[in-house]
Amino acid sequence: MTGHVTNATSQGTTLLLPLLGSAVRAQALLYLSVHREAYPRELAAELGYGLRAVQSALERLEAARVVFSRLRGPYRVYALNPLHPLRGHLGGLLGRVVELMPAEERRQLLSPGRRRSRT
Repeated sequence: MTGHVTNATSQGTTLLLPLLGSAVRAQALLYLSVHREAYPRELAAELGYGLRAVQSALERLEAARVVFSRLRGPYRVYALNPLHPLRGHLGGLLGRVVELMPAEERRQLLSPGRRRSRT
């Protein structure tokens, strides 16, 4: 695995898994809640999942309107949907999950050197 954040048995994932039914969706939402937006390849690399698994998770989240995507040049970038009626509650839930993570897991998720820009 090349991911830096967590794996399917992390504390954050464990808390969200019963609600979301997918470790990939749980970790993608946690990542987006902290980093605001991400490319599918970025998420795959950071979370240690295959690109297709991440794309599938993002498609399901987008179908539920929890996230939205837009094109930035030739690349699709995803973010939490600020217009979702439960956005504030979801943000609060994800923030609380981050607070409850073990310190090392939280440090990895919040690590400032993580973001790679695409130009």
